[in-house]
Amino acid sequence: MGVWVTAITAVVIKYHISAPQIAAFIQDYKSEAIIVYILLSSIRGLFFLPSTPFVFAGVLIFPKSKILVLVLSLSGIIISASLIYLLAEYLDIAKLFPAKDREVRMERLRGKLTSSKGFLFIAFWAFLPFAPTDLVSYVAGTVKMNYLRFIFATFAGELVVCTVYVFAGNDIWHLLIHQS
Repeated sequence: MGVWVTAITAVVIKYHISAPQIAAFIQDYKSEAIIVYILLSSIRGLFFLPSTPFVFAGVLIFPKSKILVLVLSLSGIIISASLIYLLAEYLDIAKLFPAKDREVRMERLRGKLTSSKGFLFIAFWAFLPFAPTDLVSYVAGTVKMNYLRFIFATFAGELVVCTVYVFAGNDIWHLLIHQS
């Protein structure tokens, strides 16, 4: 996530782009921006891109529509998690782990998801800002975890962290910018 924040911050500083300038441009194309935002948020997981920069981008793009940003962000995250879950047998995300401990890590995750506390594990995992929700979506798909249980747990964890991002996003963004 640090790389994403650094990249976005660098672009904003280099080109002197301000949140109000972005917001003014987006207001002229709000319907199109919503469609593009939800599409990008929905497919980003297939490219292993974290959702956090997209949520912060939503806060910057739609600064006066926090509930809209929350709904769009959560929708994109749930669609992305569902795609990964449903396509797990075709994706080979496990190869992202170093070969020497790949099976050990995957087996550990499988064990956690199939335990009686699988719901809580996913909800907590989704809540953690730096944990890759896409990975747990993939493993849940490979072990054929009950889809509704998986998606509700993902939603519960993401709801908390996204709410913090959306309603404190501007403050976090300004803190990052002023420290640069």
